[in-house]
Amino acid sequence: MSLMSHRSPKSHPASRRGFTLVEMLVVIGIIAVLAALLLPAVMYAVTRVRNGAIVLEVKQLADAVESYKKDKGDYPPSFRDADAFVRHVRRCYPKIAPGELALYVTTNTSGQYVWVTPPNPTPVIDEGEALVFWLGSLYNDPRYPFSGGPSTTTKPPRKTYYDFNATRLINSDGDAYPSYLAKYAKETCYLYIDSRSYDNPKNDVLDLGRFSMGSPADSSDTYATFENSTDPEHWCRPYWSNTARQPQPTGSSLFRDMVLPMNGTTFQIICAGQDGNFGYDAADIDAKLFPGGDRYNDADNDNITNFSRGKLVDEIP
Repeated sequence: MSLMSHRSPKSHPASRRGFTLVEMLVVIGIIAVLAALLLPAVMYAVTRVRNGAIVLEVKQLADAVESYKKDKGDYPPSFRDADAFVRHVRRCYPKIAPGELALYVTTNTSGQYVWVTPPNPTPVIDEGEALVFWLGSLYNDPRYPFSGGPSTTTKPPRKTYYDFNATRLINSDGDAYPSYLAKYAKETCYLYIDSRSYDNPKNDVLDLGRFSMGSPADSSDTYATFENSTDPEHWCRPYWSNTARQPQPTGSSLFRDMVLPMNGTTFQIICAGQDGNFGYDAADIDAKLFPGGDRYNDADNDNITNFSRGKLVDEIP
């Protein structure tokens, strides 16, 4: 009797089936709900991280200005007042060659200092360009800090107080003086406003001192420089405080005349924040008060400054 080998029948794997349409829709729905729940939190976290980067950079720029002041004995001026510019240069660069001053100022028939170019009295360098000019453009030569000397081939090294990222230096008005693009703030730059420039030189109460970056654009306001004459998002005013002046002045109803400016003897560095809007409001004839929030608007709320203690200007109680 022969033994016949018996082999078990081959086992066939169970046939696989895909997801049904209903199952797919359920999965997609769950993913959509999770995304809707998580997206605001993710966006909030991204916003906070970016704000933190702006805060850090504003602090670094402010520290660089303080380093300049420690080195030179005076805060760098804005280019609003030619006399203030000359006083600063003569104090900080006592050995400066006469031709260096002549690059920027001359005297009029009354013996007053005025800007050489552009046509007086428009500032030659605006508040966006001033940071780069004073902190990163000067030559390490006490006689020729601006030009680097008469030689066209050999120049001394730059005396830098801040290491500007070259990819963020922009020259929107083509005047050879760059501004520094603020991090995550669209196409706006950090503005440096020296305390000697808080008040508008024209004493125009309707203007209150407008500052920005770019080329002169408004013939009715020769002390204001704008990147774009039709874009007030790039215009800025310095901040005043909630601290009352003592004694109180008489004859004025403006808060601006009744209170002290922020950083009244130093400077303000202002970033427009992630909305790229400084919060300028031409209809408001009075100053914005920090930290009280008087006359703030939505665009002001995310501004970041060197005096807002590492927060947005509307986060200070």
